[in-house]
Amino acid sequence: MLERNWELKKLCLGGCCSKSCKSSYKFGKWMYETSLVVQKLRVEGDFQEVAQRLPENPVDARPVAQTIVGLESIFDKLWRCLTEEQVGITGLYGMGSVGKTTLLPLINNKFLDEPNYFDVVIWAVASKVVEIEKIQESIAKKIGFFNESWESKTVQEKAEQVDLIKVGLPIPRPTSASRVVFTTREFEVCGSMDAHKSFKVECLRYEDAWKLFEEKVGRDILVSHPNIPELAETVAKECGGLPLALITVWRNEYTLVYSYDFLPSDVGRFCLLYCSLFSEDYRIDIDQLVDFWICEGFLDEYDGIAARNQGYCIVGTLLHACLLEEEEGNRVKMHDVIRDMALWIASTFENKNEKFLVLAGVGLTAAPSVGTLFLNFNNLDEVDRGFFQSMPSLRVLSLSYNHRLWKLPHAISNLVSLQNLHLSNTRLEKLTESIKCLFDLKCLSLDNTIRLHTSILFGGSELLVEELLGLDHLHLLGVTIRSLRSIQRLLSSPRLQTSTRSLFLREFYNSRSPSALSVASFYNLHIVDIRSCPEMKHMTWLILAPNLKKMRIYFCPNMKEIINSEKLGEVPVEMVQNLNPFARLEHLELEELRNLKNIYSSGRRELVERAGMG
Repeated sequence: MLERNWELKKLCLGGCCSKSCKSSYKFGKWMYETSLVVQKLRVEGDFQEVAQRLPENPVDARPVAQTIVGLESIFDKLWRCLTEEQVGITGLYGMGSVGKTTLLPLINNKFLDEPNYFDVVIWAVASKVVEIEKIQESIAKKIGFFNESWESKTVQEKAEQVDLIKVGLPIPRPTSASRVVFTTREFEVCGSMDAHKSFKVECLRYEDAWKLFEEKVGRDILVSHPNIPELAETVAKECGGLPLALITVWRNEYTLVYSYDFLPSDVGRFCLLYCSLFSEDYRIDIDQLVDFWICEGFLDEYDGIAARNQGYCIVGTLLHACLLEEEEGNRVKMHDVIRDMALWIASTFENKNEKFLVLAGVGLTAAPSVGTLFLNFNNLDEVDRGFFQSMPSLRVLSLSYNHRLWKLPHAISNLVSLQNLHLSNTRLEKLTESIKCLFDLKCLSLDNTIRLHTSILFGGSELLVEELLGLDHLHLLGVTIRSLRSIQRLLSSPRLQTSTRSLFLREFYNSRSPSALSVASFYNLHIVDIRSCPEMKHMTWLILAPNLKKMRIYFCPNMKEIINSEKLGEVPVEMVQNLNPFARLEHLELEELRNLKNIYSSGRRELVERAGMG
């Protein structure tokens, strides 16, 4: 380097020539002779690797928690096993989120401050499906064997080169210098790994959990809201001493409490709490949910579309605040954490006579004083006749999905405030006449009540329809029909037409399609479900159901069209000229319709593209 600098100083003419010709000659001759030596060495020597790669750092720092509250004792025991005692393999076991993977990064980083114990500290992650080569690669990198030729070696060659067994680790003996520490959720794994010593990582005691809580949350936040201290204590207890769950749940709960508090109105808060009525992971039908809110009196009014629009707006607000999750099929769901938070908030109301809550499936033994009662999915076959005698304030009652339920007690007439009654998917044989005493009943669901419609409607009986006509305040109806005469009678009532939201047609044998001439308006009809009607050829009257959202048709082998163009000629022009059939259809299911040629001739392509006909 010095000789090079000296020769550079002799250059002139912009660095192109030397001031001394003799010096330039001697320097050029030296360069030529040196190049000959290099060429000879290149031919004779092996220069694939001219220098050894520097090894990686003996210890790589790992991100760690700022505290090990409640884990100090086991940390000390583990450190002694590694540095003082003759323990070759140590296992840590315990349930998920208990703190096992909090301890190991702390141990790893302690070797940064005390590097004299081991030449190298290797961190390897083994998932449920052990990837041998990835573990080998981690080890090879740490001890300086990972190079260009590494990738071409087999698993066995990689292990042999570094004198390792399988993944490349020598089996540590109590007297050897190497140590292995691993974590697992199962104690049995400690045995299969031949651990010389095993430690169980226990859940935190409540005192330690609360101390950790205070450190993570901070006293300022804990006292920033009057409800937070009680919520914090509840979370600390409910998490059972699991540190990760404690912090995660708190972050969610803390955020949720403020999301709840910042909802724009008390109405929205009541509507959110109401959603916790439904069981975990229950997919809540939005239309049905708004019905319940209306009948409970949460919304401003019942008649007209103003209340429904208000309800849909509140659903949108709750979705936007991530307090509800959107599901397919016009449904929403409440996350388990949010549901727990909502139940906790509801339980803290000072006025214990608030409007809710009673949950489905809790095994009631006494009649509660509430506004809503869900007894869905309870496997009931009948309800005790005295059960409803002390529930005058009940507004919403659901007995749906009790597939064995065949009878209603006459005492249902005592539910003088009842506005919403769900009896879908039951085996009721008949409606008690006491239902006529429910003068405020606004919503009635009789979807899929198979035996009811077999016994009452088969053969042309219109008893059920007559009972429905006696419910003067009925605004929304879901009903299953099994005969042409019965549906014609239903359609002949303008009030029942406008009230019917879901219509299930079942097993129309030897019956033609309902006539569109009998229909004045089916404005509120959202769901049509037709099954096993072999003689039905069309459903042209659906031209007058402009708000239809779901249509399912199964096992109707003679159905040729949904809307028949010729039959449309029977409908007065003024009734259909401004209608756009199926404009709001969101869900379409067609199955076993082997003669179906057309859905709606003037709009078939648009319908198929929008609804995804299959």
